[in-house]
Amino acid sequence: MGRNVKDVKANLRNLTTKEEQLFQNMSQEVKRLETQLRASIEERSESIEQTLKDLAKAKDAINAGLSSARKNFERLKRILGKSKADEKASKAVRDVARKLGDVRNTYLQFRRRAEEALNKPPTSVDMVEEFVQNVIRTASLWEDEARSIEGGFASSVDFSMPAEFAALESLVKGGGYEVLLAGSDRDPEAVKEFNDELEDLMNPEEKDDD
Repeated sequence: MGRNVKDVKANLRNLTTKEEQLFQNMSQEVKRLETQLRASIEERSESIEQTLKDLAKAKDAINAGLSSARKNFERLKRILGKSKADEKASKAVRDVARKLGDVRNTYLQFRRRAEEALNKPPTSVDMVEEFVQNVIRTASLWEDEARSIEGGFASSVDFSMPAEFAALESLVKGGGYEVLLAGSDRDPEAVKEFNDELEDLMNPEEKDDD
């Protein structure tokens, strides 16, 4: 096995190791970010869940208060239908109005707490956006590692012509062999023709391009 083949195989083994490390880094980082995102969303969900349960109880209390106020008002109507309005009737009307005021305050507090709970940052949307930004930032590091791997492919083989080629080409061109082999008369045309043939033989690609 030649030296160049050995070098390429060694470089490719090293690049394969780097590729596997890249995959592991990507997997571990995405898993870490996913775990972080999951924990944040679950924590928010638990917090909102308890708040919404409390608010649901408050809504039940509102409905109960309205039902009580309605009964009191119906009772008042029946009383007023049988007798003249007196101080007790006036107090009963005030009690119903006061009850409605209490219900309104409870409702406003209920709505305010619901809005605060649902809009309290960071929301699930904010968390997902942050997750995506973290992935993008981390991806730039993965891209750098991938570029390093690609660079490793390019440098695995020395694409330059071996120095021995230039030395041997110089010997062929400068050894005067064209004079010796051009014929006994050493005609300049024959020498030139032989030189041209040597150039064509040593540069077949250039000839093909023409």
